[in-house]
Amino acid sequence: MTIQVIKTSKLKRELHSRYIKENHPNVKRVLRALSGQDTYLAQFENAEAIVTTGYIMNAIIAQHKELDYAEVPLGIITKGQVVVFENGKIVRHLAPGDFIGLFETAHFLYFNSKKVLGNWTLLAEGDTRIAFFGLKSFDHSRIISKKTLEYYLIQLAREDRTPKPLTDFPLLDQFANTANIDLRGDVLVIAHTHILESSYPLFRHLAAVVGYHNIFLVEESYSTIPYVADKVIEMGVELIRVAMRKGLAYEFAVQDSIRMLWSKAIPHAKRMAISKIIIIDDGADIIANVPWPDLKGVTIVGIEQMTQGIARLNDGCGVFPPVINVAGSALKKEIETDFVAKTITDEIINIFADVHNKKIGIIGTGNIGKGIIDGLEKNDAIITYYDSSKLNSMSSSRKGNITSTSELIEKNDIIIGATGKDFLKGVVLDKSRGEKYLINASSSDVEFYTLLNRAGFPGENFETISFQSHPELTLKILNGGYPINFNRKKEIEKAEDMQLTQVLLFAGFVEALAFSKKEKKSMIYKLNTDLQREILNILIAVKSKDSDVRAISTRQIEKLSEGEVLKKK
Repeated sequence: MTIQVIKTSKLKRELHSRYIKENHPNVKRVLRALSGQDTYLAQFENAEAIVTTGYIMNAIIAQHKELDYAEVPLGIITKGQVVVFENGKIVRHLAPGDFIGLFETAHFLYFNSKKVLGNWTLLAEGDTRIAFFGLKSFDHSRIISKKTLEYYLIQLAREDRTPKPLTDFPLLDQFANTANIDLRGDVLVIAHTHILESSYPLFRHLAAVVGYHNIFLVEESYSTIPYVADKVIEMGVELIRVAMRKGLAYEFAVQDSIRMLWSKAIPHAKRMAISKIIIIDDGADIIANVPWPDLKGVTIVGIEQMTQGIARLNDGCGVFPPVINVAGSALKKEIETDFVAKTITDEIINIFADVHNKKIGIIGTGNIGKGIIDGLEKNDAIITYYDSSKLNSMSSSRKGNITSTSELIEKNDIIIGATGKDFLKGVVLDKSRGEKYLINASSSDVEFYTLLNRAGFPGENFETISFQSHPELTLKILNGGYPINFNRKKEIEKAEDMQLTQVLLFAGFVEALAFSKKEKKSMIYKLNTDLQREILNILIAVKSKDSDVRAISTRQIEKLSEGEVLKKK
């Protein structure tokens, strides 16, 4: 390898080919913004290493300290080819006009710090030349030009589908950078979750720690957005589909997919010498079905994001791994539920334009149910409610309280289920008359299981299911009985509003990495308070800069800061 300082004019001659002009508009734009100072042209022989397991060649840094701002400084290939290896496999070929060091440089510009962002190795294929840009290339006399260049490079890194940790979620990016987790190629992540715009940044951050090849996802098919699923597959993540079948409950399809998951994950764990499996679950479907005999010697930790899943584990489902309860975290309960409740309320108002003339009954008055009640009452809807569980956050003396499920259904035109369970099991509806609409406001398909079972699970393509309970009662179950806030086309909630959930799941992942074999099985742990406090501090800082985290109220922040869970010791 030889390296020399070159002038801007020589660099432009190096990049003057028609191919680069036509196929790499990014190069032209970056060159226009760069100052042109301290550009270094390095020449490599065939099969010579350029980057080794995430680090630029020591000889390059030794000769020119100006390139030491990032673990791999920004470079543009001007001649030859570069082969990218990761985990012993060729994953990409780079040609003239392609960048190297984009992710590492973007990380430096965004966080002002160096970080290894992968274990990849880059080898020259044939005689290869790369123009590297020194630190002074990013220094401009005009601050606007500097900021424009930084923004552009950061956006390029965010939009690239290679799973590196810069996303459109500033809160998640800042927390992950603060956590500063080393690469963990011995950890396998299994996630049963929604494939949404707001989930994708989490997948990128997880992949940046364990590698895309060590992530297995089981979709929630009633919420999957197809183009996001395409991006996930392109990352190299193993996506297990859930094939819904007419005439069968959704849970049967889920169980089939979980069996397929383990049939792939177990040999993968052995092949990759996995020492720990972290399960991020939605409803405890995977946590409750760990094939323990096939995973001897592997530490397994669960992360549960739904209250329904925690309740299932508490009710008894056999031996399960130690579980971090993200669902019960103060930040999730206080902030996320407000966003979800508002979205569901808006969707109901969109469906029923005359909502102020409707009698609406809500079963389940936890945080989501209460939020829907408050939102609909502001639109002059006539509301009654019932909740027999200990999660009832409303006083039974409040106006609209009803004493039973059957009475609530009897008296209302629209029934909203927000219980997270099959609340119609054992309920007799012989006194109810007319046509009634049923809306699922929980996070899974269980709200109307009894009715769907009676109807023979006739749903197809998530259409409204009309079921005649008796000659004088017709029940219309919207969205096929699945949560009303999922339409499989786009995320109804604003993605930036849902980033807190992804940060909390990543915090659970950080805590799970530290768990050892001594953590007890069948034990549920609170999400670490220090991690929650760190997220809150970042949240306050990000909010103060008028970022996308704009919907969080000062009241919520004060409540969390002063509350028992997050109060400083």
